[in-house]
Formats: sequence, structure tokens, C-alpha cells
Amino acid sequence: MRARRRFLYCRALSIDEPALFPEGPAAINGEETDTEDGDPTNRRDALRFAALLPALASLPEDAEPREFTRSSEETDVGAATLDQLRQAIATYGTDYATQPASELWEPARQDRRRVAALLQRRTTLRQRRDLYVDAAWLSTILAWLAHDGGKQRTALAYAHDAWRHADEAEHAETAAWAKDVEATILLYGNRPAEALRAARTGAARAPTGGSAAARLVSQTMRINARIGRGLGTLRSAPDRLPAHQAGLFSADVARFHSFAATSYLWLGDPRSAETHAKEALDLYASAPGSSPTRRAISLLDLAIAKAQLRDLDSALSLGVSALQLSRPASAISDRSKDLGTVLGEKFPQSVQVKDWQAASGFNGLRH
Repeated sequence: MRARRRFLYCRALSIDEPALFPEGPAAINGEETDTEDGDPTNRRDALRFAALLPALASLPEDAEPREFTRSSEETDVGAATLDQLRQAIATYGTDYATQPASELWEPARQDRRRVAALLQRRTTLRQRRDLYVDAAWLSTILAWLAHDGGKQRTALAYAHDAWRHADEAEHAETAAWAKDVEATILLYGNRPAEALRAARTGAARAPTGGSAAARLVSQTMRINARIGRGLGTLRSAPDRLPAHQAGLFSADVARFHSFAATSYLWLGDPRSAETHAKEALDLYASAPGSSPTRRAISLLDLAIAKAQLRDLDSALSLGVSALQLSRPASAISDRSKDLGTVLGEKFPQSVQVKDWQAASGFNGLRH
């Protein structure tokens, strides 16, 4: 007889297994517990079961469904463990913008491994879904950290993992954020067509009116510009966005203007890029230190616009200011190389440009 049925008999009769089955599990003595050829163990259990029929018949009719309910509530994962994970995820989202990626990487990876280990334990169905969502959040965070550290293959792998877990859990918000980071990685990897597909997939899943939906609108605008399709119908920031909002999983007017500045540079319109970069920088100035990466990129976009408009002094000054901000990221490195290229093209004989290129580590290559 299978161990599960023994357990149910003992549970129903309130009798310990050693008392009801004194010979112990048959498998201990090398016997099979279920065979089709009349094994002695099966016959012995069958006789015992027949003897128990009167007692089983007297059990309440709800005994079996009650056991089903009790089994569905069994778990090896405590509520405190899940609460700790959610707090850690919230902290990573808050600290991401100001802390170096190298400092957050290992703690976030350890928490992701912890979730993987918890998924191997006994959980309720709801806990399992919640752990899938936690896995999606953590993998999205790790994708961003890897991207900032210049580990693009690792970043893309974590983005795909985030999408897989979010999709399995049918959690629209994390699915949208997973596609947002995937689109960014692909865009910076010079794969704009794939980036556009990722952004559109994310936008289709994003909850209406949420931060992920707003971010993906701006993301799609930026990718379309990179492909050369223009900005589409988007000429101003989406409605109801805050002017500036800190945190990894946020959307605000400042970021829209920052994306718009980059977009207009790609479209060959430095005047409009200058306007939007200044708008972004004015908003970032209201909360200094809260978004150093985005602020640095806006400074570099403004510097590129100034260089294209042949304002060398402003371009160099802005470039220096951008590279003095504290949080390193591969996006800043890429944009500084773009600035170095434009400066070299517009002012090929300038000693100041050559000095800036040398000081910034410019080598003419963009990874």
C-alpha cells in the first residue's frame, strides 16, 4: 500500500502509523509496496483494510475533503521569508539609481538564488506564484545591474529569465518591466529592430495608466527615432506623470525629456535635442543626486547638441560635468564616446578636443 494511503488511514483513525502498521514501511525490508502479482505485503494490507472498513464507514463524511484542504495549506516557506524578499526588492529599486552596480550585484544575485532554492521546497500555490513574481523582479534588477556593468550577454539572459517567470505567474507589471530592460539592452547593443519588438510586447502587457506603460511609451519613441522613423504621434510627455520620481521602476517627465533629447539627436535635430535636454536637466536639478545616470546622459546629449551647433566651449564643459558624476554605467561610457566622435568630426584640428578625448579615454570605438 502506498505511503500516502497509509498516512490517510492513520490520520482518519487518529492512530499512529507504527501502531496501525507495526511491520513498518515494506520498502525498508526490500519489499515493493505496490505490485500487480499478489505480493504478500499487498495481501496483508488488503486484509487490514477490510478489517478497518467498519471504522472507516463511521468517519464523518467531510474527513477526506478536510484532509485535502489541510494538505493544500502545507508549506515549508514562512510568511516572514516572503516579506523579507519583498523588502529587499523594494530596497534594490530605491538604491539602484544612487549606488554603484558593483555594490548591489552580489546581494541581488544571492537573493535571486535564494528564491530559486525556495521554489524547490513545499509551498502553497499562492506562495509559488509570489515566488515567481519575486524571481521576475530580481532578475529584472540583475539585468539592469549587468547592463550598467557592461555585461550585455548576462543582462539579456536575466531579462529573458525575468520575462519567463513573470509570464508564468501571469503578472503583467513585472512582465512589462522585463521587456523594458530587454529593449534597453538591445537598443544599446545596436539591435533596434529587436528592441522595438521587445518594447511593443511589454507595452501590450503593461497595466493601463501605470509607470511601466508610460516608460514603454517613451522607450518606443526612442527606438523609433533610432531606426529613423521619427517620433510618431508623441510630441509631449504622457499625461499624469510626476515631474521627477526616483527609483528604478518609475516613469516621469524628466525621463521623457531625456529620451526625447536622445531621439532628436538620432533624427538629426540638435535644436530640439537641446531644448529637451535642458528641460530634463532643470527637472533633475530639483532633486540633485537622485538620478545621476540619467542626469549624466542628459548632460552628454546636451553636449552633443552643442557640438553639432558648433558651440565647442559649451560642449566640452558639459562633457566634463557629465563624467564627474559619481555613478558609473555603460550607457554613460557609450554616450561619451558619441560625444568624442562628434567633437572629432566638427573640430578635427582642435587641441582642446584632443585633450578632452584623451582625458575621457576616448578611443574612437563604441562597443
